[in-house]
Amino acid sequence: MRHDIPDEEIIDRALSTELLAGRPVTVVTYDTGMAMRAKAAGLQVVKLEHKLGDEPKQ
Repeated sequence: MRHDIPDEEIIDRALSTELLAGRPVTVVTYDTGMAMRAKAAGLQVVKLEHKLGDEPKQ
């Protein structure tokens, strides 16, 4: 079944994969909302961060 929310679709597929593989699946994302949804679903999560660096000189 397809989900209206893409994040939910990804989490559903990850959970299905976890069942088929018989081992934990880790979701890797920059997206805070996705990370929170995946953790709430019981998945392992690696939340990446992108350092923006210094402000450009004007």
